Amino acid sequence: MDYQIIRFNNGHRWDGSETWKGHPLSAVQDHAREIIDMGLAERVEVRDESDALVFQWPRTVKAAPQSPA
Repeated sequence: MDYQIIRFNNGHRWDGSETWKGHPLSAVQDHAREIIDMGLAERVEVRDESDALVFQWPRTVKAAPQSPA
């Protein structure tokens, strides 16, 4: 399957996307993490051939508000 790694800086998509053809998703995910570790982007998305989001790093999950105990 083909995957596209899309880079984001300052909340905006950066033009330097990469296409990976014939690689397993795990290898693409590892490379996406390396992009962040090298400081080349603040966030990356990996999308498949149908443009579905299959991976995002770092994960931007916000904790739910806590109710008073």
